[in-house]
Amino acid sequence: MSRSIPQITALLAPSFAGARKPFQQYVDKVTLLELYRAYMALTAATLTQLAAAFFPEQLKLLLRDLTQQELGHLGGMNLATRQSLGQMNGPWVKAMLRILNAPPPTVFADFQLGAVPPAYVVNANGALEQTSTQPALQNTVLTERTAAAIASRNLIFDVAGNCVAEINFANHGGTAVSGHAHVYPVACVPLTGHHGMGTPHVDMADYPPAWRTLPGGVNPGTPLGT
Repeated sequence: MSRSIPQITALLAPSFAGARKPFQQYVDKVTLLELYRAYMALTAATLTQLAAAFFPEQLKLLLRDLTQQELGHLGGMNLATRQSLGQMNGPWVKAMLRILNAPPPTVFADFQLGAVPPAYVVNANGALEQTSTQPALQNTVLTERTAAAIASRNLIFDVAGNCVAEINFANHGGTAVSGHAHVYPVACVPLTGHHGMGTPHVDMADYPPAWRTLPGGVNPGTPLGT
């Protein structure tokens, strides 16, 4: 360190004014040297955004597991999205960012819930089977809709035909308004066709707009953003 410990402390402390925990807890868990290196690499603004969302132990892991570019992307996401990631580890967040940064799907399709199943497999609750590769749905946004043209979800399939995300057109309360996303990296697509408790919510500002595209005449179950 070219600066003294008091100088570094004075330099870093303002970045943690709105942190989830007191600055000293980050120093104890992450170490002053690691925080100083992050400050110099990421800019003070990014470090402030990360500290506002993550607790000391998780910030330590994120600084270890993510690249500078990935940390910058994470820091620039909506605060509600960042705080929703509070239980996720570094590899999970890295995989999520990879999905978010991939070219968005260019094929759009829909199917009616409760109708005769299309060529793809459906599971016991009538939803599309998301846990196996669907070659017919490569690079596709698939809308689940009712006979009355009301959409419950969009399922996002990557270039391999794997379901990597969903857009939920319902409001779970709080920041999980209609149009929020659930991203499924690291082979964690739910067996039931729906996410489990604790799955992070990704704000509409933080995923490709193409993900929430609906067919003409089809409306979301709850108006977007409400």
